[in-house]
Amino acid sequence: MNHWKKALTVLFLSMILAACGTAEGEDASEIFKQAEKASDSIESVAMEMEMSQEITTEGDTEGLPGGNMSMDVSSSGEMQFDPLILHQSIDMETMMGEEMPEIPAQTMEQYVTEDAMYMTNPMGGEWVKAPEVLQEQLNTSVPAEQQAPGSQLDMFKEHISDFSLEESEDHYKMSVSATGEEMESLMQKVMEEAGTEMLTEDMMKNTTINSTDITFTLNKETYYPETVDMKMDITVEEQGQTINLVQDTKITYSDYNEISELSVPDDVVNNAKEMEIPEMPAQ
Repeated sequence: MNHWKKALTVLFLSMILAACGTAEGEDASEIFKQAEKASDSIESVAMEMEMSQEITTEGDTEGLPGGNMSMDVSSSGEMQFDPLILHQSIDMETMMGEEMPEIPAQTMEQYVTEDAMYMTNPMGGEWVKAPEVLQEQLNTSVPAEQQAPGSQLDMFKEHISDFSLEESEDHYKMSVSATGEEMESLMQKVMEEAGTEMLTEDMMKNTTINSTDITFTLNKETYYPETVDMKMDITVEEQGQTINLVQDTKITYSDYNEISELSVPDDVVNNAKEMEIPEMPAQ
């Protein structure tokens, strides 16, 4: 099972593992074992996502107006794992503060494979291909030694402050709420395990996790994840600025192993232009 497949299931499995210590003992442990086993049989899946984000900026904004910015993103797509192909459509709407210029709504279609990433230009609609450097970063974001489920799950085990397990006729429901240092250290560890320096130590020192709530459901018959609801409230203080981010993400998974074989259309491959990335100015 390649790292893309694990990326889809690691969140659910890691939280099930954490639940083993706080829910119903052997029952929760058995759920984890069954879900881990079931993940090996996933060949394809359909996905839908709705995300809303509110950003509030106060303080020194270097001459730019502060205030609020909100963003709504919705996507739907299908993914298969052997060979890896992701096809999705993304709609994004950004609302700026009164003093900021209006940003038009954007729609983008995307194909991702092990070797290439294609997307439509939101402004013009033509197909473009991501440069190799971006694709290499994507493929190496999860190193090989971290692909084993046990290795990825273990880093979450000691960081869940509270976890509950509920059982209904058709589903298992897992919920976790966390704040403060436990969630901050978890975020830092996740970034380190992923081989990225997105969150530096100084940034983490200036970041406050006000609240984090995650709820997801597993199908009792298949042990496949069906829904995820993630809410996070974060405040960052940096260089005279205070930035508050509130994000709510809802994901639905369906049609496991029922997706027709996916492929990137020939006209996309043949007509896509190389994406141009502007050079960063020398420091």
